[in-house]
Amino acid sequence: MSMRRLIKASEHRVMPWKNSQGMTAEIAIDPPETPLDKSFRWRLSLAEVKADGPFSNFPGYDRVIMLMGGNGMVLRFDNGRSERIDEPYVPFQFSGDDDVRCWLIDGSVRDFNLIVRRDFQISAGILTLNRRDRMLPALGRGTTLILYVIEGDTVLDDGTLLNPGDTLIINVELAAKHAVAFQRSQSTLFMARLTPRQWT
Repeated sequence: MSMRRLIKASEHRVMPWKNSQGMTAEIAIDPPETPLDKSFRWRLSLAEVKADGPFSNFPGYDRVIMLMGGNGMVLRFDNGRSERIDEPYVPFQFSGDDDVRCWLIDGSVRDFNLIVRRDFQISAGILTLNRRDRMLPALGRGTTLILYVIEGDTVLDDGTLLNPGDTLIINVELAAKHAVAFQRSQSTLFMARLTPRQWT
């Protein structure tokens, strides 16, 4: 058995960052409406970064960040490591335990964020769909699949239309495998699988 949830771009909730240094559009959080100072399983959001400064800390979580707009930024970690994030739609994963500061390269940026509690394993990447009847590999018990449409339109096997900015979340609750099929698609999507580590 699986549960599907479609979140339209118009349903995002705008709120301050955890450290109050900026604003973010929360796409989804699990459990729903969990405050950021409480334990949650995962959170998906779009942030506007308008100035250099620190990222929020999320101890016990892993993070995936991806540039969505602007000329990029440099992330500097407390251990001296630096990462240049200047290519759109390339997921970059790091620990929420790290102290990270951001330096903008040339103006403000918009970035995509996935924050996941560390008892889940993250598999994240970009999926390009360009033909009819594309099917994803079957999902096992306990898996959460996140599909965020970056560009283009997608029609699912049940006729659901996904537009840019829409998000589909599928939770597989029982042992039976679950597959995701597409009637029609010409799109680019961010895809993440979250799997409980005790089942991997």
